[in-house]
Amino acid sequence: SEYPTGAIRAHLTRDLAELMPPTREGRPLSGLCYFRGGGDGVSVLQMADTSRLIVRTTHPSGDLERLRNAVERATPWHVGDLGIDRIDSYRLTRGVADGYLCDRGPVMILGDAAHVTSTAGGLNMNCGLHEAFALMPVLADFLLGRTGWNSVADVAEIRRTYVVQEVIPRSEWRVKGLQDPSRTALREHLDDIDLLARDAEAARRFLVRAALLDSPLTPVRAE
Repeated sequence: SEYPTGAIRAHLTRDLAELMPPTREGRPLSGLCYFRGGGDGVSVLQMADTSRLIVRTTHPSGDLERLRNAVERATPWHVGDLGIDRIDSYRLTRGVADGYLCDRGPVMILGDAAHVTSTAGGLNMNCGLHEAFALMPVLADFLLGRTGWNSVADVAEIRRTYVVQEVIPRSEWRVKGLQDPSRTALREHLDDIDLLARDAEAARRFLVRAALLDSPLTPVRAE
């Protein structure tokens, strides 16, 4: 199913750190930054030879117009200064395959082939890595004749249930208030984050959940 928002992604040639105005702390631009202002939000990802700037949108306006408005509201930059190489856009969706295993033979899918979630926090990619870590040992045992296909199916179902019950709700919480036109929802979300910042133990629990460090890695005994 589709979320009410899409994403506009601009690929840039300029070094955005050079465009940052000086601050009293003298802090450089981080590799991953979020800007918010004028009711808009912009995320920036710096890589070795390029940068990506992403704007969420529900607007019917063209991508360049929407990008220009968001950049000028939320960041210290203007679109014309960014060295835009190209722009693409995509809808944000969620979905999980009915199963990770094929009932017609020993075929398994995982990661992006098995599920898609909100892009917030990179949880879908992180989840895929955890799935590989959980499934490869039991799959290797199956290929070497040390266990049966049912053992692979058990671990695959544990992973699929985790995506449905944990990963998708967590990714949706990360954008709570951003996809809701109500300013009250955003304010409540920011208040929740403020409480986390004030409580070290709550912040630790949040980081564990945000990084999926509680991801199930259930051992399976050989049949």
